[in-house]
Amino acid sequence: MQIGWLIPNVDVYGSVREVVETSNVWCAMGHTVTIFHRQGGPCSWLPCQAQTAKVSDVPSGLDVLIGVTDWAPDLHNILDAVQVRLKIIGLLGVTPDDTVAAQLRGDKLATGKTVTMKAALHRYAVLPDGDWQGRWLRAAVGINNVLPGFGGINTQMFRPMQLEQQAPVARIGFSGDTRKRKGTDTVLAALSKVVQSKQKIEFDHYWGKGLRQDQMAEFISSFTVWVDGQRWAGWNNVIAEPMACRVPVICTDIQANGDIAENNKTAVVVPVDDVDAMTAAVLRVLDDAELRHNIAKAGLDRIRKYDYGTVARSVMAAIEERMGA
Repeated sequence: MQIGWLIPNVDVYGSVREVVETSNVWCAMGHTVTIFHRQGGPCSWLPCQAQTAKVSDVPSGLDVLIGVTDWAPDLHNILDAVQVRLKIIGLLGVTPDDTVAAQLRGDKLATGKTVTMKAALHRYAVLPDGDWQGRWLRAAVGINNVLPGFGGINTQMFRPMQLEQQAPVARIGFSGDTRKRKGTDTVLAALSKVVQSKQKIEFDHYWGKGLRQDQMAEFISSFTVWVDGQRWAGWNNVIAEPMACRVPVICTDIQANGDIAENNKTAVVVPVDDVDAMTAAVLRVLDDAELRHNIAKAGLDRIRKYDYGTVARSVMAAIEERMGA
């Protein structure tokens, strides 16, 4: 099958990881995959088996074209114009709420990028970031032509690492991502309180450090606990990766975490923007070795179900079903 992706760039973003990792599985299955983006060059930060080309080179005659466009008008014009057998729109860059649902249903006037969303979601098959988005589309908007979510984890890259030397003090990891929706401000506020109670701790993050992908598992595995404060997401790589490294996770109660972060079982879950609750959770997990062991093991077992080898094949089965229809 000839498959194309239409995306803004191949820079270091979670959505690009999902596109590349899914493409790698499809290439291994024997499909020909091309990632079309504005610059057209190769993906340099992540192993990529797919071809790359400029968006201006998208040909007619592809079997499938998937737009993960961030609702950019220029990319949607290409998706609308090109002739392919099956068009799919990726549901990324959407914050589902009652107002957005009403606009997508047509009960309220759509504004801004929701105008583009409404047209695309009703016209094409939909590829959600996480399965929870598919459930929301069906229940709140009435759109049923939805594929399985394509958020996943590369369990060969992200895996438990046995470190030669254990840190002499407790280490707390977090992403450090400065974008507001990532909630790093909440994490830092909580950690400042944790330090007041526990002097012998260290904390660190990977944002802006330029770590290679083959260094990530060892870096993440060096932490006693991982903390994430995201306010919204589609699929949350920031907690999926430490789970796959068997590091206990503390995260926020957002829909993107719901399928993998079950409170007190696979993670410790706290309300969004609740600094005191996050502080208490960190202190609790640091003080309870049995809890750390249990949620780390259960988290690893849960996240392995989302290995890209499984996730990408599930999405492909849904595509082949629609191609047959």
